[in-house]
Amino acid sequence: MKTFGNVVNVFRVLVKGHLSSGMTVLDATSGNGHDTLFLLDLVGENGFVYAFDYQSTAIEATATRCMHNGVLPTNLKLICDSHANLDQYIESETLDAAVFNLGYLPGGDKAITTKVESTAAAIEKALMALKSGGLLYILCYAGHPSGVEEYRYLQLKLSALPQRTFDVMTVDFINQAGKPPVMWVIEKK
Repeated sequence: MKTFGNVVNVFRVLVKGHLSSGMTVLDATSGNGHDTLFLLDLVGENGFVYAFDYQSTAIEATATRCMHNGVLPTNLKLICDSHANLDQYIESETLDAAVFNLGYLPGGDKAITTKVESTAAAIEKALMALKSGGLLYILCYAGHPSGVEEYRYLQLKLSALPQRTFDVMTVDFINQAGKPPVMWVIEKK
């Protein structure tokens, strides 16, 4: 696997360096289940993954992908709900990591996307749910109107997080054509 090339590759390298067996993770946008399965593999049988998506087709795709890869539901909770409601399922300071892969469901209706309002609420709640030393990964795609709104909001919001509580890093491919995705990584101190 290439380290660079796109933010998803960089995300995977960073997550592999952070997660280990027994950890608890949030996949705030399960989509087709690729990230969910990747996270489950890293946390192992003793870890736990919460996977959210508000589209039932995404939850079904994630369940199917996990089942075909031999993942047992004992360490996975699939939640068909907005990630903005994550505090109804996850307690504060219990997550070792959280992942937001924003945008639309690959292969799905491109008119159905994450929205800045729900993303903003979910990010706030995810930051509260992180343990000290926990990492929050946000992949944002500004190539569509909702993505532009999310990017603008997140750039302002994340740059204003208090330095005494959080470290925030941006991964941005500045020499790629079009509007390549951006990733922010936030560490809770």
